[in-house]
Amino acid sequence: MQLIEEIRRIAAEKQSAMCRLADEVWQAAELNWRETKSADATARALEAEGFAVTRAAAGLATALEARYGSEGPVIGFLGEYDALDGLSQARTGSAEGRWMEMQQVYRGLQEMKKEWEVWQR
Repeated sequence: MQLIEEIRRIAAEKQSAMCRLADEVWQAAELNWRETKSADATARALEAEGFAVTRAAAGLATALEARYGSEGPVIGFLGEYDALDGLSQARTGSAEGRWMEMQQVYRGLQEMKKEWEVWQR
């Protein structure tokens, strides 16, 4: 229980900074493979927390590798912060609005698939 309380304390302490980062990424609304502002904001946030950040990891301009410390555990995660072309970034609450957004997401995923296939060549 003590560890869980410590994690909750740290999460509460970092909440404001993480919300600012989320808002910055949301406002940038960059399309896939072009999330330069979002990647930069994420890198700066990680660096502010003491992480050593490698930008353009694995040869991808928007990919990051962040390291902290020299011992385990090793934790990895994938953050998706790209906007989909044609998808409204506005927060909506109506069922009709959600349906329209889901249709836009589907079209965006189709476009991403096409771009991915081109990128793989």
